Amino acid sequence: MSAVTVYDRSTNLRRVSFATLNRESEPATQLKTRLQGTVMARGRWCGFLLAAAAAFPGQARAQISPVDIFGTLIGAAQAQAAREAWARLPSADRSCLDRALARQNTDIAGLAQRGIGPDDGQLSGVFAQCRRFTEPNLRRGYSCTVPDDSGWSITTTCNQTFAYRNGDGRVQSVEPREAIDLHFSGTRIIVAYVETGEAREMRRARAEAQGRAEQLQVLKGSLTAYQRDPSPIVRSEIARIQSRIDQQLGARTGPSAPDTESLNREIGGLSALSQAEALRMAALDRMSGLRAQAEARTKADVPDGLRKRLADLRKDAVSVSEPPRAASPTKTAGPARDLGPSFDCERANTPLPTLICEDTGLRRVDLDMARAFYALRQIHPDAAAELKEASNDLVKRTLASCRIPETSKTTAATRKAIPCIAATYQRQRDAWSARVGREGPVSARQEIARSLEDHVRLQEALRSAGYLPADATADGVYGGVTRKALVAFAEAESVDADGFLGDGLAAKLGRGSTPAPNLSLITDPSLPARIDAVARRYDSYLTDLAVEERDRSTRLQAQRQIDEQRKRVEALLAGPVPEDLRPDLAVLVQQFDGAAPKDLPKAAEALQQRLSQIEPRMREAEAIQRAVTDKNRFLAEGDPGDLLLLYNSSPRAAAVVRGLDGNLVFDPERTVACAVPEAPSDRIALEQLIAKARSLGAPVKETLPPCSGAQQQSADLVAFERGALRAQVGVFQTIASAVDTGVFTLGGTVPKSDIEAARQAEGIRAAEAESEVARGTSDGLAVLAFGPGSRTICRIATGDKVLHDQLLQPYEALLRAELHGVTTTVTANADGAFLSIKRGQCGAVYGTAPDLAALVKGLTRDGITFRYLPIWISPETVGKAQAALTEQQATKQRDREQDARRRERDAAERSRTALVDRLKRDQAEAELTLKGGIPQDLQTFLSGFVAEVASIAPETSDARLGGVG
Repeated sequence: MSAVTVYDRSTNLRRVSFATLNRESEPATQLKTRLQGTVMARGRWCGFLLAAAAAFPGQARAQISPVDIFGTLIGAAQAQAAREAWARLPSADRSCLDRALARQNTDIAGLAQRGIGPDDGQLSGVFAQCRRFTEPNLRRGYSCTVPDDSGWSITTTCNQTFAYRNGDGRVQSVEPREAIDLHFSGTRIIVAYVETGEAREMRRARAEAQGRAEQLQVLKGSLTAYQRDPSPIVRSEIARIQSRIDQQLGARTGPSAPDTESLNREIGGLSALSQAEALRMAALDRMSGLRAQAEARTKADVPDGLRKRLADLRKDAVSVSEPPRAASPTKTAGPARDLGPSFDCERANTPLPTLICEDTGLRRVDLDMARAFYALRQIHPDAAAELKEASNDLVKRTLASCRIPETSKTTAATRKAIPCIAATYQRQRDAWSARVGREGPVSARQEIARSLEDHVRLQEALRSAGYLPADATADGVYGGVTRKALVAFAEAESVDADGFLGDGLAAKLGRGSTPAPNLSLITDPSLPARIDAVARRYDSYLTDLAVEERDRSTRLQAQRQIDEQRKRVEALLAGPVPEDLRPDLAVLVQQFDGAAPKDLPKAAEALQQRLSQIEPRMREAEAIQRAVTDKNRFLAEGDPGDLLLLYNSSPRAAAVVRGLDGNLVFDPERTVACAVPEAPSDRIALEQLIAKARSLGAPVKETLPPCSGAQQQSADLVAFERGALRAQVGVFQTIASAVDTGVFTLGGTVPKSDIEAARQAEGIRAAEAESEVARGTSDGLAVLAFGPGSRTICRIATGDKVLHDQLLQPYEALLRAELHGVTTTVTANADGAFLSIKRGQCGAVYGTAPDLAALVKGLTRDGITFRYLPIWISPETVGKAQAALTEQQATKQRDREQDARRRERDAAERSRTALVDRLKRDQAEAELTLKGGIPQDLQTFLSGFVAEVASIAPETSDARLGGVG
């Protein structure tokens, strides 16, 4: 026989129990009717049971009855209802019940699974055991008699608490949850009474107030020594302190600790204040005498500088004559009624924190509870999560027990929960404080026993000592920042550092704090010295006033000198000036304008030194400006980098004349061309100059020699750079005079812009060559140059030497200038050229882009410096040169063949002539022989020979001549 129970939540029925009937003793139809009469009358299970019964097939109906189905479903519902009922119990009650049920080898989960809820009568005994541990059973705030710290019995206010006796027989208070654990662990729990923290604090506060009152009486008597102090500031301060002491002694609650400590510090600072005032007044007397002299001696016509100094002195004298000012009150957490809570009230947006912020008592209780919380966290740093959970559980218990909604606005109804909140928080504070006393070190117990005001005061002392930041708020709660500061202070004092502020460390902190000697007045120890400094400035002012007239005379003299030099410099800048001199003159003008009146003597001296450094150059510039006329102005005005060509236009010039067409005609044999002072060293500038000279028709070579002294007035062609000519004063005057007298006339100008354009064009060609070599695909030719040394050009380009010589011929001057002399070209392969470069045997390498690309990689790899010359011979140029060379060679071949044929004809003609001459001689000999007696046959032969020779004519063939010969 088993029991099937269900808890009907919709009808609040206690329980409905059914006996499981034996299917053999009661028919299924009767059971079904009985169940329907009991449950289906409620109208909730009917449809579901019928549907479940219909879901079984025929054979299953013979084995499982509707009662079985009903019992299973009802059991599940009952278990769910039981679990929900258990969940509504407070967590502390569930914990206690679990410990009690554990003795019966069960727990709440097992009971809920069987459908047994907390209202089951069988659990009354278990509930009775746990109900005795609920906090409402404990008395709060009743009168009791306890021993004080000295062992005397006193009447005070107590609270009941759970406790047990330890091994020494002493009663130890515990929290309800810990009491439950100890009870079920076999420890006998008793109810003890302990003095409340508020009562203890009030008792201690009364004793401390009495001690402070006695201390103030002693301090009041010590003020007599300062009653006749000569300083009115000191006497006024004494009156103020006495008034404050009387107020504190007449207070209903007695003197407060902060005010007593403040008064003690102020009285302790009176001696320093008196001494400081004596020094201040003596210094003021000295300064006042000097001040009166300065005011009397200063007249209306003193310079503005002195007038301003006196005005400044007046201001400074007034500032140092002011008595000590009242100090601003130090920002603290305020009196005790303003302490708390432990959170930011500006963020409170739910009823519970809002109620705490609105009530002064709750704010203090919350802050006091936070003290114990942070002390526990310091004792058990690894239990932060557990403490956080306990804090959250406190909030839930408070909301539940005090019936406070989680979200809504505070109303008069919710404010009625304030006493309940205070009681709940005080119990939690007492529980946590008890744990601190049991589990923490002695220093923790000493710290937790202090009042909030003491905590605030000690925090302020910690801040004053520099261990807390200056902007840290002293609120009485020792969080992580304060704990670290306490550790640092303890280590500095060579005390064991556990993060707690025990009595010994608190005493050291109180002694170690060094507040200002006087809190109501701010005294400046450096004030007498500052007054003396102002007095010394008055003395210095009087001395400066005596020498002002002498200084004024010196300044006027310096001003005249500066004006004269300014006129000279401005005159120079108005005319042609060498470019290197113009910036120096411009700086001088700025210095002329920037000199302050009081600095004129020094400025004049500095300017004179600067002028003496550039005086020779200024004289040269002045000499050049004197030599400049309208006719020769072009010599001085213009870009210093321009190149000028002058030709001899005098009637005595025989080597250069102007032709019929107006162009200049130079005698190649007699023309004298030279440069002043010498030809440009820059290759591009020199090339541009030579090209310009040749465009005028001058027969000049690759460079121009320097002009001699006589040639500067008689040469046929003179070239110079404008800036270089202006730098040679004597030469400039000579050339300028020659231009004025008509000896020289401007023949042409090479602007500096053209030179720069040519230089830029070469840079473009060099960049093009570098780009093509880097690409390495073109058959064009380029030249790499290396450091100075060898003048050998290593040619790694394959092909006809004549072709490459012809391609390089336009760049002969460039190569000669780059390699500093006449060049020699040798043929080499890339490897050989690379080694020759390393040995310094190749000054340049000439080759195709692919060949040079491979060479560049090796040079770059080995860190060999090279540069691209502005030479890029494109494949089209190479092709045209090759075609021209081929045509030239073909022409030469044809000429050679014609010469060979001509030589053959000449040789044949010479041979024919020699044969004819020989035949003629033979003819003459034959004729002589015929005149003598000879045989007939010989006569006949000779006569025929003579006749054939006589018949030879120019058109006679060579074959016939050969036959005759």
